[in-house]
Amino acid sequence: MDTGGPQRVVPLVLAEVRKPGLREFLEGELARLPSAEGDHHPVRIVDEGEVPGPGAEGDMFILLRPGLMAVSVRGADLRRLAARLDRAPARPGLESTPFGARIGEAYADGVGLLFAADLQRISARVAASGASARRDEALHRAGIDGLRYLVFERKQIADEARTQAVLAFEGAPRGIVSWLAAPAPMGALDFVSPAALGAAAFVAKSPALIFDDVVSMAMGAPGGAGDDLAALESKLDLHIREDLAETLGGEFAVALDGPLLPTPAWKVVVEVADPARLQSSLEVLVRRANDEATRAGRPALVLESEDVGGQAYHVIRGARLPVELHYALAEGYLVAAPSRALVMRALQTRASGDTLARSTSFRALFPPDRDVNVSGLVYQNLGPIVRSLLDAPGAGSLSAEQRRSVDALTQDTRPTVLCAYGEPSAVRVAGLGGVFDLDTSDLVLPMLLERVRRGTSRTAAP
Repeated sequence: MDTGGPQRVVPLVLAEVRKPGLREFLEGELARLPSAEGDHHPVRIVDEGEVPGPGAEGDMFILLRPGLMAVSVRGADLRRLAARLDRAPARPGLESTPFGARIGEAYADGVGLLFAADLQRISARVAASGASARRDEALHRAGIDGLRYLVFERKQIADEARTQAVLAFEGAPRGIVSWLAAPAPMGALDFVSPAALGAAAFVAKSPALIFDDVVSMAMGAPGGAGDDLAALESKLDLHIREDLAETLGGEFAVALDGPLLPTPAWKVVVEVADPARLQSSLEVLVRRANDEATRAGRPALVLESEDVGGQAYHVIRGARLPVELHYALAEGYLVAAPSRALVMRALQTRASGDTLARSTSFRALFPPDRDVNVSGLVYQNLGPIVRSLLDAPGAGSLSAEQRRSVDALTQDTRPTVLCAYGEPSAVRVAGLGGVFDLDTSDLVLPMLLERVRRGTSRTAAP
């Protein structure tokens, strides 16, 4: 019964029944389960006339109908389901709604796994649970109240699994959900080599506009943020929007492109619209950080620059930073890594043209019915690094059986790409293979890293 207040969400599980004998099978299995309440069993098989009323909760009820099994911990839900099924021909149901029509489209093309959520209805329920102008304004600024539905589907075509998801909006997206830009070429990936173990990249709308959205959402939050922002900018002696956000472009990429040990060979690539102003702003930030460090008696940061072959290389170190931050501003991008050698290698990769973005094997991983230009992507090729760690000194502590198990887990792992496409009123995600599965190499990688670290430390110990 709808009381107008917040309600506990209780799932209703439905399953098609294709063969007779399900009742007998369930009764046999339930009879083997222990009951802590004497003769009363918490799991009950009921017929339609035996479905408990609205007040009956606490047990799990299994309703069996011809061709259908329904399971819930709330008997009232099963009663409503049975009543709806009995009058289905005379009263339109989910299939008559736009949300139901979208689910029908997925079924029409064939589907192996489907998940759908009516986000618009969920938002309406949240809004009806209690009046809160501040909460509603925050949801509106973030664009959450503009969500319509989420549909996730996976199907098998020939010998290949295809997965896609769509997050649809009511009109143009707003707030956070509008940050993803339309598909475009990604020059940031030209600094990543084809041998990269993993990479993530995306194209966003103007960082200055993203900053405006963040400020707008913060202003609508309890306490506001206008005074705090003004105080911060005064302390930093720069304007965050003009001196930082406006100096950046919309492309961002992060990659693991080299050895994982002893220091992961990560790199970050950011499109830059005004390199000189960005460098000046970074120098101001370092000076202000050092002013604070001096007052607090902490070690200061060091920002150094050196020209090598006509290219300026910069490094920020000290102040107890876990790693040095090396970077260069080149070809309209900021390229950062934990060493100058990695930054130089990234620039050489772009100059050579032998890049991840142009790799034939990388492009072959994209969905065939989609453009190679995307709004965002996540790439992984962790199989080789897992196999290489098996030969590292620390992996010697693995038993022969453990090594065989790890090798069996990783021998069939393949690179995958998960792509996102920003559209005028939706965001679509698509990929081939097991991109939504838990990759087995992801499971063994932490274990091998820990073994190798322990083995390396033992070897180095006097």
